[in-house]
Amino acid sequence: MLFAGGRLFTEGELTVELVSAEGAREVPSGTPPLALRATGRLSPERADLIVLPGAAPGSGVSR
Repeated sequence: MLFAGGRLFTEGELTVELVSAEGAREVPSGTPPLALRATGRLSPERADLIVLPGAAPGSGVSR
């Protein structure tokens, strides 16, 4: 949400998207039952900054 709020202060020059390597899908959060919707596939060539959050304990993601 912090980066999404930055769009307000950059006159629309900042775009924030939730994407996944698999494409558009529900992405489970570390706080069940909360899930977020990825709207597309990760395209590193389009990004200036990519944020990769860590997995939460018990999320089923291996380290």
